[in-house]
Amino acid sequence: MNLAEKIAALKAEIEEKRTNFNSFVQEARVKAEADDLKSAKELKSKAETVKTEMSEDEQRLKELEELAELNPITVQKDERKKIISPVDFSTGTKGEERDKSEFEKQYKPLFLRMIRSKGNLALTSEERDLLQTAHVENRDFAGISGLTGPDGGYTIPQDISTKINQLVQTLNPLQQYVNVQNVNTRTGSRVLEKRATMTPFEQVAETGTIQTTDKPQLVTVTYSIKDFAGMLPLSNTALADSDENLIQYIANWFAQKSVVTRNSLILAELQKNAIQQLGGTDEIKKVLNVTLDPAISQSAVILTNQNGFNFLDTLKDSEGRYLLQPNPSNPTTKLLFGRPVATVANNTLPDVEAGAVAPIFIGDFKEGVILWDRQQQSIALNPYNDSSWNTNTTSMRAIEREDCTQWDAETYVYGQLEISPGTAGTSSTTSSSK
Repeated sequence: MNLAEKIAALKAEIEEKRTNFNSFVQEARVKAEADDLKSAKELKSKAETVKTEMSEDEQRLKELEELAELNPITVQKDERKKIISPVDFSTGTKGEERDKSEFEKQYKPLFLRMIRSKGNLALTSEERDLLQTAHVENRDFAGISGLTGPDGGYTIPQDISTKINQLVQTLNPLQQYVNVQNVNTRTGSRVLEKRATMTPFEQVAETGTIQTTDKPQLVTVTYSIKDFAGMLPLSNTALADSDENLIQYIANWFAQKSVVTRNSLILAELQKNAIQQLGGTDEIKKVLNVTLDPAISQSAVILTNQNGFNFLDTLKDSEGRYLLQPNPSNPTTKLLFGRPVATVANNTLPDVEAGAVAPIFIGDFKEGVILWDRQQQSIALNPYNDSSWNTNTTSMRAIEREDCTQWDAETYVYGQLEISPGTAGTSSTTSSSK
């Protein structure tokens, strides 16, 4: 068993234990409500044992995934400790080698000064060199207009970019559910392995020929990075604020725009599958139990909009208990048949029919969709103010770069869930999915 297969097997074990844990918890509650405290305590003890095993497995999974990500050391811009200043072609002088961390310390204050001056700052030769070096390191942005400075935009310093990415994670982005691949070029491809259907070993006689076993299903997936941009009216009061507040203001806005943009790209890819009509929880269970491969079903996520979530959240079993249960490993989410339920805003993922039919996706989206992240962000300001003149603001242009592609359409289902009032209320479902 290779490393990828070990990781897949361990994920399946974790999901199975999570399902067992939820089953023990639910059974313990039933016993407690029936005043059978002895049985309830025994079930609680079993649940705690499974939870401990699950934590150990998750730590082992983390270690295996870290090992799987190890690659031979190559000279790529994000991994270099040194950066090279551009060559001075007028004199033929070779660019100076700089320490990357030291460069960031020098570049960040200059970046903020350029923002506050709206690109009209008188630069020394050393400051020009800093800006030019940043563009060489992030050369695709300079290529937007072929220029540096206000026309080509200013590369966001690394620590501000990190702050933006940290804020993105607090906004419940859909990118957490898909396969994110960091890339260093505008176009390219990756050879990725699909989860193949395994066949058993064949019997072989003592001197017989052993047949070739299953080969990995390798698929070449291509990407083409695109620019996504927007304008922010930045108040001149904010420009005059402290460095920390200015950075926070820009980072908050950039992070929110980034999440909305990427959510839109991911949903567009998810919606490329053929639509299945789902009348209720029985159809959802059939998707999990029959339509999806068992290995995919174990790691499946259920994604819908606010109306779809509200419908699922009000469903009860024949004994009046809600079907959606708290997720013990993540208290901010809920589980349906042991699978996490994720929610997207109605204005991002609207109903198919208002108040009657909601979109729903069920499956392992990390196997279904790839978000290609160029890891490049840039901003520029309009030094002439234009229409912002009479509002005491300055227009800021922000750009980030990414692409999104569908990978394996068989790893998830795109459904339309009936949520009209007549279909809500008590469900006939009383047991959890396998």
